Amino acid sequence: MYRFMTEGLGLRGSDLLVYARVFSFCQEDTGAYFESAESCAEFLNMSERQVRRSLGSLLSRDLIAEADCPAQCARGRAFVLRREAVRDAIQLVERGADADKLSARAPGGGQFVRDSGHPGHDGGQNVRPYIDRKDD
Repeated sequence: MYRFMTEGLGLRGSDLLVYARVFSFCQEDTGAYFESAESCAEFLNMSERQVRRSLGSLLSRDLIAEADCPAQCARGRAFVLRREAVRDAIQLVERGADADKLSARAPGGGQFVRDSGHPGHDGGQNVRPYIDRKDD
């Protein structure tokens, strides 16, 4: 599983597990997920009904799309990733990570503290988070 799946796409529970499984298949040469619901359920230790429900949820959220690949899946359905959704989710997570880095690590980054009760803070000063402080 990748961070973009939880933070960018907001996936949780069985939807997250099924999406990660689809994602792993789509990284192969075929680029499509064509495993049976029974096999997926067995691998993920969930019911076939949960797998089917999660696939339906992922389809309705436009995170995956049904594929037409009769060579690999003559008896069932196949799915592909919606690459736009992956790209957008990764960008969202990266923007959030960049914002966190900037606020905590940039010179002068941190929060402005007034009358916090700490010595030296009575007039207000820029205080960086503990992780960024250096001990002398």
